[in-house]
Amino acid sequence: MTWTAAVPQAVFYKHKREANTAWQQITFKYYQQECFQLLEWCLQYGMETLQRKVLPAVTLIQRKARESAGTDIICHVTGFYPREVEVNWIRDGEALLEEGVWSGEVLPNGDRTYQLRKTLTVSPEDQKKHSYSCQVDHASLDEKMDVKWGKRERETLLLK
Repeated sequence: MTWTAAVPQAVFYKHKREANTAWQQITFKYYQQECFQLLEWCLQYGMETLQRKVLPAVTLIQRKARESAGTDIICHVTGFYPREVEVNWIRDGEALLEEGVWSGEVLPNGDRTYQLRKTLTVSPEDQKKHSYSCQVDHASLDEKMDVKWGKRERETLLLK
């Protein structure tokens, strides 16, 4: 039933609280019983929310690259929970790309889910030679999700 003063200026309040035995009993009872009951209640009713898994939605967006003649392909992954997610650009179904890739931060949405953007810059030559896909790995998925951006997808995007 003693208090510890975190800074010298708090020693006065330490002595004042230790002298008030009635207040000490009330505080002790609160921390021993009510506080733990409240914590157990919060954990019991909060677990459903904390342990939920929400599938991501993946959209590919194409735009002209700002600093080159190439194309930026943005893989926008949104609406997922929990926060941890792995997003990679894959070339021709096998090569994990790091060069020419810019990754944004995982950001919160207003509905307690998250979003992430990963941008790949592709030269006009590489667009003709290769196919690309955005690969997403998340706790809500049974297996990694691949969203392809290839010749057929480029033609469809250009027509729209």
